[in-house]
Amino acid sequence: MTRCQMDLGEPVLLTVLDDVVEANMLMNLLQDQQIPAYKKGRGVGGYLDIVMAVNSFGTEIYVPRQLLMKAQELVEALHPPQGVQELPVLEEDALDELL
Repeated sequence: MTRCQMDLGEPVLLTVLDDVVEANMLMNLLQDQQIPAYKKGRGVGGYLDIVMAVNSFGTEIYVPRQLLMKAQELVEALHPPQGVQELPVLEEDALDELL
């Protein structure tokens, strides 16, 4: 982030993603929305990201504190919360057929 972008507040952690491609997509989306951001591999994951394009340790995405809420809305738009799915109740006859 540049000095001008740092005037928006200190960088704070937005999210941690396991998928390098997904992290790059989020970075592009943030950039499109004029939200400065940077990514950082966890642990030795940064080296794996460079060498193998895989990071099993996760990739951290940081944004300025003042833009955190806006950035969180974008992350939620990409990953809407999954509702709890109700499992079907099996009748006793159907259960007997399965066993």
